[in-house]
Amino acid sequence: ISSHVVRLYARLQEVMDERDLQHSEAMKAEREKERFKKQLTIDINHELKTPVASIILSLDTLHDFPDLPVAQREMIEKRIFNNAHRLQDMLKDVSLITRMDEGLDMIHFSNVSLADIVNEVIADLTPIASQKGIVIHSIMPSSPLLAKGNSSLLESVFKNLIYNSILYSGCTEISVFTDGAGLWRIS
Repeated sequence: ISSHVVRLYARLQEVMDERDLQHSEAMKAEREKERFKKQLTIDINHELKTPVASIILSLDTLHDFPDLPVAQREMIEKRIFNNAHRLQDMLKDVSLITRMDEGLDMIHFSNVSLADIVNEVIADLTPIASQKGIVIHSIMPSSPLLAKGNSSLLESVFKNLIYNSILYSGCTEISVFTDGAGLWRIS
């Protein structure tokens, strides 16, 4: 066999090995993408339950206590309103996520106040925590906690963490605090 044929065979083998490696990597990436989408679907389902539960709890309260003082009734109505809008935003996010293959440029990023998001989440989840005998509070630095992100998605992250703490921690107090330099803690 001539040296040309040997080199050609060796090169052909290299090309086939490279193709097999690329195929293997592509299959691994596809499996990871499918795993991510499945987990995302589970997470979205869980996230949608939170505002729905808050709306139902608020409506039950209004129904069961028709003589609530006006201030309490307005606070509950505001909670229903906020959760309905949050649910609407989450459904928009779901629509966006289903088009994720188009890229991250589809997600709207803006300057958001993390302290405002956390405090809103705490206000929203306080009635659920109170029913379980849990007190929630936040400790935030005096300087603004601004970040570039998606308000709805960040709210979902904090709401999920705090809600899971309410449901599964077995504690009587939940503290959300930050050092203002990027370290967050829920305990």
